[in-house]
Amino acid sequence: MSRSREGVLRLALAAALFAAGLVIGSLLWNRIFLPFENPWGVTGPLTLISFNPANNVIRFIVFISVPFLCLTAAYIISGWRLRKVIFPEPSPYVSAAASGSRLALIFLVLFSALVSLNYPERELTEYVDTFHEGESIGMAISYEAGLAPYKDFIFVHGIYQDPLRSVLSFKIFGRSIGAVRAFEGLHEVLAFALLGLTAWKLFSGSFAFAFGAVLISAVYVFVKPIPEFMPALILWREALTFLFILAVISLKGRMQRGEKAGAGLFTAGFFFLFTGRLNFRGKWNFPSLIDRVSSAGIP
Repeated sequence: MSRSREGVLRLALAAALFAAGLVIGSLLWNRIFLPFENPWGVTGPLTLISFNPANNVIRFIVFISVPFLCLTAAYIISGWRLRKVIFPEPSPYVSAAASGSRLALIFLVLFSALVSLNYPERELTEYVDTFHEGESIGMAISYEAGLAPYKDFIFVHGIYQDPLRSVLSFKIFGRSIGAVRAFEGLHEVLAFALLGLTAWKLFSGSFAFAFGAVLISAVYVFVKPIPEFMPALILWREALTFLFILAVISLKGRMQRGEKAGAGLFTAGFFFLFTGRLNFRGKWNFPSLIDRVSSAGIP
């Protein structure tokens, strides 16, 4: 079989396995129910219908796991020849720097940053989101007034996501809503610059593919946002998500090269282990971990 036909067959089989996983996961979704308990006597929409909210957590885990299980089953039960088609030998490691020019990378990162400056977010609107923006600004004002966290006021999204970023923006730009939005905009520039670098690494220095990925992420610069149809693709707090993916890619390449020590390996390992803990939102969700690892191409 020619290499081109083998590649088409591989993509077709992978798509079929993925589609089968989605279908099976969808069929299982409404068949997963956990026992309902309400020991505290809470009254609300879910308790009135006796619905355990943990149902959706288990359903989501099952839904995203079934495609992986289908792929695993295909590897176990397939014959040697079919297995070689679906799971070919890994290609030799090629660094992005070796396959792409440094000038193209710089252009891609700068273009990504330029996209961020034109990306529609709430800092470009005239109204104040008293709920979401107030979560950070209100906490920062309480902190600067000498109130004690978790005693006089509470925040749920982490120390940076809620009070600290507004406190820093007040110190840099002065106390105002515009200062918080400007500081958040700087985070957005960083997130998009890291998006360009991540795309460059994922596509092994292919400028065309990396540039196409950035253009897809910039869809709302050219199309009027429709939040009900497709929410914002890139948020400022995704900067650490991209750092995590870059750390995974770096670790994978270093393992393939047989590295066992060095500053680069230490740095990649540090960001891999602690990026989740340093997350701006102060959270680490299991589905997000799976998305991050799978998007980085780890088998």
